[in-house]
Amino acid sequence: MLGACSSSAAHGASSKPTTTTVARSAADLVTAGLAAQKAGRADEAIADFRHAIALDRKNAYAHYDLGTVEQQRGDRMHAQLEYRAAIAANPNLVPALFNLATLEAASNPTEAASLYRPVIALDPGNASAHLNLGLALAKVHDPAATAELRTAAKLDPALAPRVRQYLSATSN
Repeated sequence: MLGACSSSAAHGASSKPTTTTVARSAADLVTAGLAAQKAGRADEAIADFRHAIALDRKNAYAHYDLGTVEQQRGDRMHAQLEYRAAIAANPNLVPALFNLATLEAASNPTEAASLYRPVIALDPGNASAHLNLGLALAKVHDPAATAELRTAAKLDPALAPRVRQYLSATSN
């Protein structure tokens, strides 16, 4: 689906799109891409997100949403690239930080921990981020892991059995 750039020529101004016109068109494409993704039309969603990025290379949401589609399709490398581009455009985009950290956790727990920390700074009540940070820290034998795991269990009591099981298994 292609978004139409509105032209100001009809109003007597230059036909060159303005920055807000380009940003609005990119936003429309992101919205269309999300609808396509929700409907299971991944190829269409990817095309919309890429078109949005072509119009506005710093559109953090277009990069993030493209990353989610790539991750759902199992393309870890492209998902990571898109999440990194989203973070470069908006360092406080919690979902991009979280998803990138999740992808990094298995192979690079130190990098994952460095990504979960700003998630927690921006969203201290995010139990999943505390849990995942604790697990990443445990992989590198960081004693701060226990505190993060306990914080996760306090924030979300449903995690408490999993945390207790993990802590008892690792204390032996």
